[in-house]
Amino acid sequence: MINSLTERQSLMKIYCLGFFRIIGPHEETALGIMSKHKMWMLLKYLIVKKGLMVPTEEILATLWPEHQKPWDTAVLRTTICRLKTALNLKKSSTALNSLIIYRKGTCFFNTAYPCWLDFEEFEMLCHTAHGYGLGKRQEAMEIYKKALDLYQGDFLAEDPDVDWITPVREYYRRLYLNSTKELAGWLMEEGDYETARWYLEKALKTDPYAEDIVCSLIRVLWRMGKVQEAKERYSTFSAMLYNELGERPSRELRELYRAITKINGGHFPNEVTNLRADDRTSGPFLCDPDLFANYIMIEQRRVSRGETACIIVIRRYEGEMKCRRLNDVQEIICKFFRKSDIISLIGPDHLAVLLPATDLDGGKTVLNHLKKQLKKMRVSVSGLQMTLQSIRSDGIFEEQAFYW
Repeated sequence: MINSLTERQSLMKIYCLGFFRIIGPHEETALGIMSKHKMWMLLKYLIVKKGLMVPTEEILATLWPEHQKPWDTAVLRTTICRLKTALNLKKSSTALNSLIIYRKGTCFFNTAYPCWLDFEEFEMLCHTAHGYGLGKRQEAMEIYKKALDLYQGDFLAEDPDVDWITPVREYYRRLYLNSTKELAGWLMEEGDYETARWYLEKALKTDPYAEDIVCSLIRVLWRMGKVQEAKERYSTFSAMLYNELGERPSRELRELYRAITKINGGHFPNEVTNLRADDRTSGPFLCDPDLFANYIMIEQRRVSRGETACIIVIRRYEGEMKCRRLNDVQEIICKFFRKSDIISLIGPDHLAVLLPATDLDGGKTVLNHLKKQLKKMRVSVSGLQMTLQSIRSDGIFEEQAFYW
């Protein structure tokens, strides 16, 4: 760890967490920002391979795939010279004063060169904080905070589709998420829920699908007494998993949600209870999102035996028209459907209706009748999107969307 500001200022600083950039000793202007020039890609590649002597053939095949002569290293040598010029390095390629060393047949990042790398500092701080956790909790939390402040985004974030960066990026992202979760847990034990929430919210901006972070955040909100917000977080995350990945939340998250909403003995969350018609013995069956997912799996098995089923998904959408709250039309929608239909409020802006024994043509007929019924009742549905999906044995296929 570099302990003094003066010591750090005397070194070349290389930032890879977030957008790549290099700041020379006692300099303020950054180099290499958002540049796709080959010399910067070469430096990034050697940083990823840090500690290894990389064969020139491998470098040429990776960065110059069109290059047909692996023995001809002229383009590589020229790029190294340009890189050294850009970084104002001395021309020697063998002494310790060179960041990049090129020797016949190999090229590598010089680990003995005096420079500071943010991801190395981040990793070292995270491991130190984790190790201090048992006996030096307060010190460990301060170290974790310094580490997490260094994480300004994914490793080399400007190159999201470069395959050779992905494993390193995932390693540091996972380290960041695990460290955030541990710090948040310690902060919760100290009763500092606001700070724990802040770090968890920041982590979700990096990876909105990090379910363990979502689970920790919902737990924090619950302990803060923000029960409704905790339930909305669950509903939003559950809907995102369902819409984009076709998956359901983990058992841990579902159990946490049940503990918050106290679902037992047929009791439902407030969102679903509010959907019920006055006569609970008639009309469609209303259930929570987890139970709805189970019904879908049952229908998938029925479909595999030759039967049919489809789903109507009603969402609010952002457009020229003002979005309408589902609460304004949900009671009417519920009264319209059959007793055999199943309805669930997947999220605050997402209502799903399962239509068993109904093919796509039948689903379109149901949508048309629903539209006419709402129009007849002079109910405005502007700002709503209704999507008809068919159920297949291997998943759900989106067929057609209607904007009202």
